[in-house]
Formats: sequence, structure tokens, C-alpha cells
Amino acid sequence: MALQRIFDEAPVTMDVWVSAFEIYRGSLFDILNERRKVVACEQADGSVKILGLKEHRGRHFDDVHSVISQGLDRRVTGTHCECNIIIRYNNY
Repeated sequence: MALQRIFDEAPVTMDVWVSAFEIYRGSLFDILNERRKVVACEQADGSVKILGLKEHRGRHFDDVHSVISQGLDRRVTGTHCECNIIIRYNNY
């Protein structure tokens, strides 16, 4: 599994964060934060930022896997879901 590989090969100075949202009837909902409504905004460089999307920190594989599983369990059947795994390196 790709998620396990991230942790197996990760340096100690790395933090892993996860966020997830679903698209339901034309609206976006943060499925890791009580299905709160979030908003997509296009940035000047053409990229899209999801405003209000909560990121959850995972220190170990089991932490991140659990958060993702909980989010998927909260989805509405037939919706599109996007899960983001963010790796941030700490400078010690």
C-alpha cells in the first residue's frame, strides 16, 4: 500500500497530514470535519484551493489510515471524494 510506503521510507523530520472532501449535489463537504461545507477558490496561478478544509496530522501509518477510513465511512453513496496526503519536512 502506498500509504505504508510513505511511513516506511520517511525521514524522522517529516509530518504527514491528511484531508478529504466530497462533492455532493454541486457542493463540497469536509468529510473529516463533520461534513462542514467548504469552498473551492481558484488562485492567481490557476491552482485550486479548498477553503475551510481541515488537515489532520498523523504520526504513524495507523493514525492516517484510521482518519481516512473514518472519512470514507461518512461519505454519501455515489459521491466523488478526494483525499489529500500532505508531506511536510521539518527543518531541525
